[in-house]
Amino acid sequence: MNQRWRHHRSSYRPAGEPINPRHYEVAAIADDTTAKVFVCAHHYSATFPAARFRFGLYKIGARDAGTNGIHRSQAVRMHHLGIAGRSAERVTSNKQRQNDGGTCAGRLHDRESHDGDRAEAVGTVHTQQLVGVAVFSVPCNDATLTNVFPCAAMEATELGRFVLLNSVPGNGETWFLARCFEQLRREGIAGVVSFSDPCGRTTLDDALIFPGHVGFIYQAHNGIYLGRGRARRLRILPDGTALSDRAIAKLLARHRGWESVARRLQSFGADEIGADVRAWATRWIAKLTRPLRHCGNHKYAWGLTSSMRKHLPTSLAFPKQVDPFGEMGVGGVRLTNADTLQEALAKIVEGNPGAINACLEMIKIAKDVDPDSAFEEWTPVLDFDQHGIYGSQIWILFKDVCGQNAARVLAIFRAVQLGQLNWAAVAAAMNRESTLDFESLVSGVRKDLPNFDRQNLTGVAV
Repeated sequence: MNQRWRHHRSSYRPAGEPINPRHYEVAAIADDTTAKVFVCAHHYSATFPAARFRFGLYKIGARDAGTNGIHRSQAVRMHHLGIAGRSAERVTSNKQRQNDGGTCAGRLHDRESHDGDRAEAVGTVHTQQLVGVAVFSVPCNDATLTNVFPCAAMEATELGRFVLLNSVPGNGETWFLARCFEQLRREGIAGVVSFSDPCGRTTLDDALIFPGHVGFIYQAHNGIYLGRGRARRLRILPDGTALSDRAIAKLLARHRGWESVARRLQSFGADEIGADVRAWATRWIAKLTRPLRHCGNHKYAWGLTSSMRKHLPTSLAFPKQVDPFGEMGVGGVRLTNADTLQEALAKIVEGNPGAINACLEMIKIAKDVDPDSAFEEWTPVLDFDQHGIYGSQIWILFKDVCGQNAARVLAIFRAVQLGQLNWAAVAAAMNRESTLDFESLVSGVRKDLPNFDRQNLTGVAV
């Protein structure tokens, strides 16, 4: 079955249902507005990433029938003239369409058809309806790309949103994605990563808005499965959407764009912002959101050049099931959403006295060392669980690697999360095969998170 979206709700099409390429075309979308309106109207997250490339899947000969589709004529007019609602009929020749290949009005793919009648129909842009959008974006951290591909971050990209309406036939995703990859190659892009979210979402009244997905389309399009990302604790708003770590950190630090995060909280009942924004945000985040321990997204990669494909590792076994609601669903992870902090602590320490003392010390200082963490005192517990470190292994990391310095353990986990430290280096230090340079490690974390360890609890001066 193939997942589809409309008004933030998923539906499915039969897997063997073929798309007719004569009825569709793929074109670049020149502006953020057209893609953003479509994605925010239909994707379950109702959010739009930092876009680098935007492509639209257009149904040829379709007219709007109350489906919230956007015609290419509207997209072109809005972008070039700054107005909407004005229809125009423009028939272009094959030569003109080839010359327009890099614009919103131009064809990016023509399935090698030489049918003159079809060419005229395609050129009549007022009859083309937007039924899908692919957004290739800038990830939160360059390491998301450079840890996978041996190239500069700008030579790779992330598939940040991929949304098709339920009217598109079953194999429309792979056909659309292949056309997008063709154009990305022409733009000099060598690799693409994408993530699938296997953790379902419900509204406050338990209405299902997203059942989770494991990336069947990515598997069908020969994606290399790289495993799961970092397990984390999300804050879920009443409508089932997540308030991300990045949004929370932006709000607490009053970084650029924090006002939009505040307005989002206010739309769910938060009062006017007071003089102390941090206190206001902390109070209303706790009041309006629910915690959800997320197992980590599935990660896929594609090399768009032969050299990049040779560099990628052999794919791991593809996941086939979404995560059970309320459970982490990842190998070695023991915690569930039902656990209290005390219950979670008992699960990870395994009765080891050294592990108990180490965790209690980390829980005590977590908010002071890492004030930008949305997980607060839960931070060390979740980090240990995500990396499968329990009992005596906690004591080894705390005592042998970090010299019984709890803040340094927190710094290690933050550095791994930010892509600055490979977990293999941590494992080697735990096996006494090497040591970690905490001065450079902590300095690197502070570069991305200026509020980290302002009290110098790691022993590394600011």
